Amino acid sequence: MPGERARSAIVPSTMPTLLDHIRILTKRHGFDAATLIRATGVVYAAILTPAGGAGAQQQLENVCRDLMEASITAGGRPMIEWCPLELKREMSVWPPPGDERELAQRIKGVFDPHGVLAPDRFLGGI
Repeated sequence: MPGERARSAIVPSTMPTLLDHIRILTKRHGFDAATLIRATGVVYAAILTPAGGAGAQQQLENVCRDLMEASITAGGRPMIEWCPLELKREMSVWPPPGDERELAQRIKGVFDPHGVLAPDRFLGGI
């Protein structure tokens, strides 16, 4: 079962660099990864966790942070699509907010004017 599943939208020409980072970082942290790439500029990575093991949660958090940073460095927009709830409590699963934060906040204000739908759980803490 994957420990986490991440997606990164990235320029197709930089995909090989990101795939190398995924391979290197997961091995460094003791995990395997399954990857899927789409020619449209999307890379999916599932981090495969070993069964049990002391410190696995901390290692998973470390590899997630490193993979998010590697994707950003490669010019990607990463997002962790699935991970254990404990990990979501410790780190942001969204990329750092960019110019679109204000627009996203205005759209959320239209559909959720009272701020009751998943408060603080979207890009940039919206």
